[in-house]
Amino acid sequence: MSLDAARTSARATGAGVVASGVNQGSVSIEAIPKRAVPVKKNARRQNMDLKAHYQKIRELERSFEAGHAVLVSMDTPDGGKAGVKTEVPASLAARMIVEGRARLASEKELAEFHAQKSQAKRMADQVDGARRMQVTVVSEKQSKRSGKG
Repeated sequence: MSLDAARTSARATGAGVVASGVNQGSVSIEAIPKRAVPVKKNARRQNMDLKAHYQKIRELERSFEAGHAVLVSMDTPDGGKAGVKTEVPASLAARMIVEGRARLASEKELAEFHAQKSQAKRMADQVDGARRMQVTVVSEKQSKRSGKG
């Protein structure tokens, strides 16, 4: 079997082709089956209307007055942790809300988020200021000289 014929056969069967054993111009060709990927039988995803899904995302994105939104994450089967607040662009916020991975933050949660954000900013500014502070070590002799003159 030639290499081209093996590739054509592999494409038809879903297998990969590996050429091995190069020996004086002859090539041994093996068809290696691709790894079987389990298909999830999720009725919700199989019957999903993509036009309606993306229309919901676009409508929700247009409803945001600012270019960003504060979201609160929800528990998800893929390991998403509930209760984490974050600020994201409107397009991402709309997608996460429609997909059920997050919800909009309430007024109380929004105030908490902004308070935490401003506190973190103040602390970062203090650390940055302390790092920039310059200290000059002066001996007692030098101090007395500068005081007399």
